[in-house]
Amino acid sequence: MSNLVRLNELTQELEKSMAENRAIQNYLGEIKTIKKTLDDARLVYTQSSEKLEKMQIEVNKLVLETSKVLKSIGESSDKNWSKLLNQNLEHILELKKAIAKNLDELDKNIKDDFDILKKSLENEIKEFNKSQHRFETEMLGNIKKFESELDQNINSRLTELDNNQLKFEGEVLGNLNKFKNELDQNLSSRLEKHSSDIQVSIRNEGAQIQRANELYIKENSQRLEEKISRKISNLKWLFLAGLVGFSALIVLGVYLLKFI
Repeated sequence: MSNLVRLNELTQELEKSMAENRAIQNYLGEIKTIKKTLDDARLVYTQSSEKLEKMQIEVNKLVLETSKVLKSIGESSDKNWSKLLNQNLEHILELKKAIAKNLDELDKNIKDDFDILKKSLENEIKEFNKSQHRFETEMLGNIKKFESELDQNINSRLTELDNNQLKFEGEVLGNLNKFKNELDQNLSSRLEKHSSDIQVSIRNEGAQIQRANELYIKENSQRLEEKISRKISNLKWLFLAGLVGFSALIVLGVYLLKFI
C-alpha cells in the first residue's frame, strides 16, 4: 500500500515538472519570436541600405557621363552643339525624374516596412511582457504550492510516524505488562511449591527477562527514531533540490534574455 502511495506521489511530481518545462519552453519561444522579428528588421534595413548604395552609384555614373557629354559639347565646333545640349539635357532631366521617383518610392517602402516591423515588434514586446509576467506568476505560484504541499506532506509523515511510534510503544508496554503479570503469577505459584533457592533463581530469571525486554524496546525505539530522522532529512534535501532547480530555471531565463 505504501509503495502505491509513493508511486502516485512520484507521478504527481513528474506531471508538475513536465508542466513547468512546458511553461519554460513557451517562455523561450516568445524570446525566439522577438529575436526573429529583430533579425527581420535588421535584414530589411540592410537591403534598403544596399538599394540606396546602388542608387548612389547610378547617380555618380550619371554625373560622370553628363560631365563627359558637356565637356565634349564645349570642345565641339559643330553648329548643332545647342541641339546636342538640349537632347542631353532632356535625357538628364528624364534620368533625374526617374531617380527622384525611385528614391521617393524606396523611401516610402522603407518607411512602410519599418512601420510594419515597428508595430509587429511592439506587439511582440507586449505579448512577451504578458508572457513573462504570466510565467513569473505561474512559477511563483508553483513554488508556493510546492512548498505548501511539501510542508503538509512532512507534517503528515511526522504525525504518522509519531502515531506509529506511540502505537508501537503502547503495544510493547501492554505485552510487557501482560508478560510481567503472567510471570509474577508463575513465580508466585512456584515460590509456594519450591524452596527459597529456587525462588531466588526464578526471580533472577524474571529480572533477566525483564532487562532483555527493556533492552529490546530501547533498541527498537532507537531504530525507529533513526528511520524518522533519515526520512525527515531526505524530505528536506528533496525540498532544497526543488528550490535549487526552480532558481536555476529562472536564472537561465534571465541569462538568455541578456543575449537578446
